[in-house]
Amino acid sequence: QVERKNGRLLELLELVVARACAKVEEGKPEVRLLTRLLHTAGKLQRLEIYEQQLALSAPVTKARFAEAVRDTKLALEQALMRGASVDKELLLQLRLLSVETEPYTASGAEFGP
Repeated sequence: QVERKNGRLLELLELVVARACAKVEEGKPEVRLLTRLLHTAGKLQRLEIYEQQLALSAPVTKARFAEAVRDTKLALEQALMRGASVDKELLLQLRLLSVETEPYTASGAEFGP
């Protein structure tokens, strides 16, 4: 649709995807947290979120958050290795979150989803 320059359809698809994402985020604190962190550029702001939200989360939420970061990062890395087009900024951000959040999720890592 991008190649066809079908802007109207693309806008509609973006809206549908945004609504679907919002629906998924409603009941999953780990998804809401990941979304918030992906939209937070500053390291100090992320650190504040880690300390005020992630550190205080239930162990199961920490484990699910770590799993979501890991699985999403892995899926993007595998797609990149296959030669697929991936959002490199998103991959970079996920790699960063993986490293930065490890101290906050390590204690919850032994709990399953």
